[in-house]
Amino acid sequence: MVSLETDLAQRLYDQSAADDLAPASMARFHHHRYHYEVTFHSKARERGAVLLGADSENNLQVQARHLLADPDSVGTDAFARCVAFPRTCTVSLEMEGIVNGAARTAVWGSTLASVVVHPRRLDTMRKYSGHPTPVEIPPGGPQALRLPLLPGDQARWQ
Repeated sequence: MVSLETDLAQRLYDQSAADDLAPASMARFHHHRYHYEVTFHSKARERGAVLLGADSENNLQVQARHLLADPDSVGTDAFARCVAFPRTCTVSLEMEGIVNGAARTAVWGSTLASVVVHPRRLDTMRKYSGHPTPVEIPPGGPQALRLPLLPGDQARWQ
């Protein structure tokens, strides 16, 4: 988690500040999973975003299964490592990568086309087993740039 911010000039009296929505304790976890829309049964089918935090991939998987099985348990002791965002809150995730040697951020769900424009040559690297590994992209046409970006991707283009 890098930052929490709001672009509102003035928020309503009953709305929390963005940095109050996720406690600082969430930053200590090395593994996170974001659920864009969770339906809570006991709240008249209200929907909201949920961020899970865990100290290992295994613990994160356990929490995710628990969330899917019982979404209404969010906010209880069984779910001390999560944040349920208010229904009226919009959460957008950004990820960081390297483009032509410089750090860049992109919104989650972006494709290579959002950071590369009409390349004559393109080299892309993606972490695999903790190491940057070349990604082979067939040259030519708009299909070549439809690769979804992942955190830590590296792209060098001319």
